[in-house]
Amino acid sequence: MDEQNTTEQQRRQRADLVDAFSRRAWQPTERSRVGPRILAGGAALIVVAGAALAVGAATSHRHDRPTDERARPAAMTGTALPTLVPTPTPATPSPKPKSPGMRHPSAHRPASDGKAGSRSAHGVRLSGKRRLLIRNVMTGMCVDVPGYGDGQLNGKVEQHTCHGSSGDNQLWDLVVDKDSGPRGATLFTIRNSKDGLCLDLPGSGTVRQAGVTEYGCRPGAGDNQMWYLERKASGRYWIRSYDSVGHQCLDVSGLHGSGGQDANLTIYPCSLQDDHLWSFS
Repeated sequence: MDEQNTTEQQRRQRADLVDAFSRRAWQPTERSRVGPRILAGGAALIVVAGAALAVGAATSHRHDRPTDERARPAAMTGTALPTLVPTPTPATPSPKPKSPGMRHPSAHRPASDGKAGSRSAHGVRLSGKRRLLIRNVMTGMCVDVPGYGDGQLNGKVEQHTCHGSSGDNQLWDLVVDKDSGPRGATLFTIRNSKDGLCLDLPGSGTVRQAGVTEYGCRPGAGDNQMWYLERKASGRYWIRSYDSVGHQCLDVSGLHGSGGQDANLTIYPCSLQDDHLWSFS
């Protein structure tokens, strides 16, 4: 009996609980809220479903874009990307056309000074000259033979104050032999216009430093009477002995123009610092 009462009591308690729950759930104030809650919940479900569909569609759309669409510049989104522009290779300028008439400079022969000849591209060449004074540039004196008349065989040659008249013996002829000197320079003898003798060196072969004398003219290689000119300035020349060692220059005894009146003429190694420059008039 006691066991049955206990079971019945438990059943009633459960029923009371259910009844109390039911009354609580369906109170008038609460019942009016159920519909809106259900509607709100449905709407929320619809919104969530719609958002999910939108996200899926957007994702699908992004994946379906062509490659060039995805590569659009970021300027569309407000962020500029640096654009790499290849640096153009500078064009090689074409060579300027040559102006007509333009030529490369070339060596040319200077004009003759009308006295002792002109220098060619190789050496001084000249035609025969007669009755010339041969003046030393440093001393200002002229090539002379002692006295006023004819000179002597093997007689000395000197410098003296210049007198261009026929009354003295200071006029000379340059007698051309051939253009066979150094660099094609003209070889010639120096002959006195009055006595017909030529400037000569001792002996008949190659000589070193020596005094200059007069002797009977023997042009060519048989003696040592051949000379040639080397232009050093306008109208100023070295008179070089072709048959001497090193082609020495016509010189006045004494250093640097110190030889005075009647100083002997010699040959000596050429120097612009000595009295080796001569002019013709």
